[in-house]
Amino acid sequence: MIDRRKPVPRRQCPDRRKADRRQDPREPFEAPIRFLRSVNGGMEVLSGELMDVSASGIRILLDKALEQGERILVEVRLSSGECFNLSAQVVWVEHQPDRRCLVGCELQVDLTKRQFARLRALAAETSVA
Repeated sequence: MIDRRKPVPRRQCPDRRKADRRQDPREPFEAPIRFLRSVNGGMEVLSGELMDVSASGIRILLDKALEQGERILVEVRLSSGECFNLSAQVVWVEHQPDRRCLVGCELQVDLTKRQFARLRALAAETSVA
């Protein structure tokens, strides 16, 4: 029999805005990037820093805010001369105290296992250097 005088503890629901819904592992990867965004019918070239990467998304640090839903073309050029072009869509934007923005993007085409393995190897090389 249930004692109705004692309140039943409620389950805590996670804050879905802060929940990590990523399906792929994230790898730290610091590299300068350039990217193209469409502005007023033209293209604007901006730069920033790639913070990490997964097979289906990237997180970048920028001096300029982007809009949620905006599509961008990201160019990651490494000191080895290798270049990766990634088409992405902005999923979230987080303004930082230093007026920069962290931006989470979903890749429009997931990286293949081979591409992701290559990026992971390059990330390990750049973190050691």
